[in-house]
Amino acid sequence: MQNPSQYRIPNWFLNREKNIKDGKTGQLLSTAVDNKLREDLERMKKIRLHRGLRHYWGLRVRGQHTKTTGRKQQHQLQKRANKKEKEANEKGKLIEYSLKN
Repeated sequence: MQNPSQYRIPNWFLNREKNIKDGKTGQLLSTAVDNKLREDLERMKKIRLHRGLRHYWGLRVRGQHTKTTGRKQQHQLQKRANKKEKEANEKGKLIEYSLKN
């Protein structure tokens, strides 16, 4: 639907209410929605909004509790760090062994 005002759809129902650049209300379609969302997130990160920083850090954004939930990413990062450390230790042992012989 290109022109929703033609069908008397109220402004609060549209997906782009009060655009930041021009202040107009409009309706975006398909990939334009994704592009605008990406632009909005980049703008939030650039001006260092709290919401933008939460996106940047990969944390919950909408006020959810994070004390006991949402730890999957942390766990995976810890596993990767342990794996890299283990590989580095093994390489170090190989180098030490080759130097001894």
